[in-house]
Amino acid sequence: MFENSTQTHFAYGVDTTRYKRIDIDAQGEQSTTWYIGNVEFVEKGACALSFEMLL
Repeated sequence: MFENSTQTHFAYGVDTTRYKRIDIDAQGEQSTTWYIGNVEFVEKGACALSFEMLL
């Protein structure tokens, strides 16, 4: 990992639709975003989950 940087990784399905994003900040904290239709589920840490509906 590089100092003072954020890493972002994306995963795509066979139809080239993004279904997952992983962000890792400079301190090693990770958040994972799952894309299901027009809803984003964001997981931060062991037990924090939020969602956002895109219109």
